[in-house]
Parts: sequence; C-alpha cells; structure tokens
Amino acid sequence: MSAAASQKGFTIIEVLIVIAIGAAILLIVLLALPAMQRNARNTQRKKDVGIVMTYIQEYILLNEGALPNSSCNNTEADCFLRDIKLSYYDNQSTTTNNVSLWNRFSIGPFNDESDPQLNPDDPISRERISIRTWSRCNGSLITGVNAQKQDIAAQYVLETFSGGSLHCIEM
Repeated sequence: MSAAASQKGFTIIEVLIVIAIGAAILLIVLLALPAMQRNARNTQRKKDVGIVMTYIQEYILLNEGALPNSSCNNTEADCFLRDIKLSYYDNQSTTTNNVSLWNRFSIGPFNDESDPQLNPDDPISRERISIRTWSRCNGSLITGVNAQKQDIAAQYVLETFSGGSLHCIEM
C-alpha cells in the first residue's frame, strides 16, 4: 500500500466546496430576512385596519348611525379608538417622528378631490390610517364620487421593496 492511499482526510478542494455552499446558504437567508420581516409588518397593518373598521362599524351601530369624528375630549363617544389594541400601530413608540398615538388615526369626512391622501414615500404615512366618511375607494385612493353617508373608506400604506404602496378598503 502506498503512503498516499493510507492518508485519511479532506482535500483542500472539498473543504472549499463545503465553505462555498455554506456561504451561499447564509447569503440566501440574509437576503430573505428583510422581506419576511416586511411581510410580517404588512400582515399586522392589514389586520389592524380591519380591527379599526370593525370598531367604527360597532360605533355606528351603538350610536344610532352617528359617524365618529377625530376629536378626543376624553368622553367615551369621542375616544372610541383610544383603548383599541392593535398589533403594528401599538408596537410603535408613543411618539415616532412626532406622530402621537392618537394622530395615527385621521378620521373625518371627505372634503373634495384635493383632500390630502397618504404619501407612500413618507415614513410618517406608513404609521397612519386615514379614515374618511362619505367616501369610497377608487383603486388605492379615497374619493367622494358616488359616496353616501354610510360609506366609509380607510387608506393605509404597505411597505414594498422600494418604498411603500397605498391601499384602500371600504366598509
């Protein structure tokens, strides 16, 4: 038996292949992690908007069809969203970018087509839910066209790879 045949171990090529495979797996995981976190935050945002819309619907039923407003004078009727428990919006700091917890909800009637919409590229807009009465959704925008008193639309921003995208749901 020759001396080369009796040696045991890995060649340098085999070690390099194993290291390259490990590095490729690590790279794939590191690239996928931000997308998974972004998707989790977006799922929480969608769930929170649904919860807020349910609270608004309950408010309307309990207040004989009266629509909520955005003032909060520490009365139960005015502060109906104060005690709401949300996943994403409650996990933000109390004041992020100078947006207080109450100011994360913008509630009011739709004025006209020049009514400000959320900006998907603005970090503050990503932390807000814009709710408009007398409103409907036109794609991702809120509009007053063909809207009636009971129509309520909520606009919110979901994160994308390159920034954000507007979304709108109706009640």
